[in-house]
Amino acid sequence: MGLSTNVKKYVVMFITKDDYVNIASDALSIVEQSDETKRETAEKAAQEEIAGYLRGVYDTDAIFAATGDNRNPLIVMVYCDITLYHLICSRPQKMGYDLREKRYDYAISVLKDIQSGKLAPSLPRPASTTDPNQYNKIQFDPGTKNNYFW
Repeated sequence: MGLSTNVKKYVVMFITKDDYVNIASDALSIVEQSDETKRETAEKAAQEEIAGYLRGVYDTDAIFAATGDNRNPLIVMVYCDITLYHLICSRPQKMGYDLREKRYDYAISVLKDIQSGKLAPSLPRPASTTDPNQYNKIQFDPGTKNNYFW
């Protein structure tokens, strides 16, 4: 229950209708079927999907708690694209599905690049960590030298 409360809090504060710049406001109303709760549900799903990719490396609570100009614009764009994709999939005829599918695929590839370290946006890391190598994807260990002479 605690998770759904946090998700709702961050969805309301993190994303606004003005952030949907790649769709006209009247088209957004049609896509959400004139029901803001459908958009909010899709936003919750998008937030959890994004957090699933970023949670191991970045402080997702801090990312989604940001407001206004403090939000990362790449995450805002990805968030909107994933939300619109989920909204389109809920439409009876999947109006505009081809474009939204391409944008969704791009958003997921961005998240995978961030997760793998290929892309390094300015996102907050967790404040405390006990393992200094927690975020190093590759670690080298020379191991014990083998001195077997036969």
